[in-house]
Amino acid sequence: MQTDYAQELAKFLDAVKRQLPENQREVLLSGTNTPLSGTQGHVLMLLAEEGPLSNSELVGKLGISPAAVTKAMHVLKAASPAVVIQEHDAKDARIKRWALTDEGRKLAVQHEAAHKATNTEYDKILNQFSEDEQATIGRFMQLMTQRLEK
Repeated sequence: MQTDYAQELAKFLDAVKRQLPENQREVLLSGTNTPLSGTQGHVLMLLAEEGPLSNSELVGKLGISPAAVTKAMHVLKAASPAVVIQEHDAKDARIKRWALTDEGRKLAVQHEAAHKATNTEYDKILNQFSEDEQATIGRFMQLMTQRLEK
């Protein structure tokens, strides 16, 4: 027999799942009002932070497959107006790096703002609990994350 808390957890996870379109990497409680996927938004934020990067550098920094990076970059390059451009590396012309356009910088800022707004919402919810309760919630999330990553 399932406990009430186990049932609530199942409902919670189902609600999270409904928020995620296929291949989405994150749950943002505040939308960016853009058609960007989470991966595309993370790419733009990373390029805004670090400057031009190659596909292999994006793979390493994002921890996603080369195919996922290729797909994201294809969509971002094909956007109208384009949000990324490719440029040759200054030291090795064989290496191509992705850089943001002005539109890409705008979208990176919007995506980062959605992250900040989401974290603010998390804080509002967590602040309704005592420090001891928050510690219990944190421990529970660590254990659930470990289990989900098995």
